[in-house]
Amino acid sequence: FDIDANGLLKVSAQDQVTGKEKSITITASDRMTQDEVMQARAQAQMYEAQDSLRRQGLDLYQECEGLTAKASALGADRTKVPDKARRKEIESCRKDLTKAMGRFNAQKISEQMITDMQNAKTALEQVMGDL
Repeated sequence: FDIDANGLLKVSAQDQVTGKEKSITITASDRMTQDEVMQARAQAQMYEAQDSLRRQGLDLYQECEGLTAKASALGADRTKVPDKARRKEIESCRKDLTKAMGRFNAQKISEQMITDMQNAKTALEQVMGDL
């Protein structure tokens, strides 16, 4: 394919077995005006920060899923965590993180959601230590 300076899209394909070639040219019959282009760019910039926040939240959520699974396994394993008080503390922090994850909504993302989840994750990581 090729796009020229006028916005014409030229696409061509060739059948490798028969050698037949077909091509098509697509024209922009309803090109955007300069104002529409500027408005589209402004909207893209406006949503860029929100998209970045959403991506950050989703990445953190995935990390938290793995951590809560690990904490659940540790809480049930008395050989790795023989101290009952520490197991209870791990379970309490795991529940706090699970609650923070439950409030997470990628469509209505906020910095507070991410902060709450990050704080709960950090608390659980500290309690789990080097386990």
